[in-house]
Amino acid sequence: MLRAHQQTTEIFKGVRFGLEKESLRTTQEGTLALTPHPRALGATLTHPWLTTDYAECLMEFITPPLATPEAVLAWLHKLHCFVYQHLEAEYLWAPSMPCRLGADDTIPIAEYGSSNLGQMRHIYRRGLGYRYGRRMQCIAGIHFNYSLAQPFWSVWQKILHLTDSPLQKTIDTGYFAMMRNTSRMVWMIPYLLGASPALDASFLTPEQSAENLTLLNFHDQTYYAPYATSLRMSDLGYQNKTQSRVSISWNNVDEYVRDLSKAIETPYLPYEKITLQHGSQAQLNANILQIEAEYYAPIRPKRIARTGTRPSKALNAQGVEYIELRAIDINPYLPLGIDLPTLYFLEIFLLWCLIAESPPLLAVEKAHIAEQLQTVVREGHSATHHAVLAAQAERIFEDLLKIAVLRDTEVLGTPYQDAIHYFEHRFKHLDSSPAAQSLADMRTHNQSFLEFGLKQSIAHKAYFKTLPCHPPQKLELEMLAQYSLQERERLEREEKMSFKDYLGRYFA
Repeated sequence: MLRAHQQTTEIFKGVRFGLEKESLRTTQEGTLALTPHPRALGATLTHPWLTTDYAECLMEFITPPLATPEAVLAWLHKLHCFVYQHLEAEYLWAPSMPCRLGADDTIPIAEYGSSNLGQMRHIYRRGLGYRYGRRMQCIAGIHFNYSLAQPFWSVWQKILHLTDSPLQKTIDTGYFAMMRNTSRMVWMIPYLLGASPALDASFLTPEQSAENLTLLNFHDQTYYAPYATSLRMSDLGYQNKTQSRVSISWNNVDEYVRDLSKAIETPYLPYEKITLQHGSQAQLNANILQIEAEYYAPIRPKRIARTGTRPSKALNAQGVEYIELRAIDINPYLPLGIDLPTLYFLEIFLLWCLIAESPPLLAVEKAHIAEQLQTVVREGHSATHHAVLAAQAERIFEDLLKIAVLRDTEVLGTPYQDAIHYFEHRFKHLDSSPAAQSLADMRTHNQSFLEFGLKQSIAHKAYFKTLPCHPPQKLELEMLAQYSLQERERLEREEKMSFKDYLGRYFA
């Protein structure tokens, strides 16, 4: 479709990639590290690339938007090398599903200092703990951020005969079309990249039982689903069941912001009880969603907002800036949890989701999509389900290859085509998938999930310990860590507004 415009050397100019990768810090025994975030790494509130997610021990590695997948992985590699220089007796947990967990109240919520922004981030996480339990918040994953630039969107305007429309409107329409089709086909991500078919028994709450969750006993405090691709993406993983009470439209930016704002402003009785039981600082509010970040969707439209500005307001005012794909498990066999072929594949997959026909998503189809995803993450690798999905995937891989050929015209070699062939082979040979490999290795070595995860974590640490930081990079990150500490102290020192007034202004 795009080739007809004879602009293949220009349309992808300005494309940007980014990653956000979470990793639990653990002890040598495979339990949660209860130590504070290392001060040598900087202040999590103000460091742009090294922060924490829910727990104090759940690190988050962030890359800026960069021009190539290679640059993104190089940045992520630099961050990991630096962090490992400051982890003495601790490891970064290799799998997505958590290590051995204690009681819920022993999981330390991340601390961000006494500034209003720091308090807001901490109280938001406190609310998540009361709403969903702290165990769920310890699941780690990878977010893939992607954006196209003006050269592409200008061509896209011509293709759709929208040259009289503002460019940002075309961009918003395109990204929402991409989101709808990603939702329709998101099952392919855990099917191919899923790496969490098992979990440690400590992850289950006292109210849960493996039998009720249709999990089988594997070995020594390990439960699994034999054909699972991603328990992380299942109904016992990182999900917000309350969100089934509210429908968030993905048909256009106006409807999306309207529905998201409504969820943030709508009181919810069970959450009101949390405030009554634990006080006003138990959560930011007693509404269906505290803030936009609580909306757990496999893909989200994003716009970078100024500090103190609600993301939905920035999105509504300025439009979509990039897409965040959140359905990716950490591959426990890879030191960075992800590799180049995966990044190439994800870009082509998202481009296909943009180019393919994308009618509006209605409630009936959304329910079917959710049901299909749960089937794939729980038992997608069974022969029955594989047969159903194979025909659909075969047609899609033909299209993906055509887009890969176009994308390869702007790079050296054929990395995009190679990636599509690689994952097409994986689709046909499921024993090569990370999920299948994990179970096979645990069986071969008679390992529990804890033993498997610890083995991979130790191997990754050994790998990075042999690769000391290059002096310029180390100095750069050391200076940035010091600056972030000074910036957090400045925010705390110069704070003038009460936290109550700060929250009132934020939600106004």
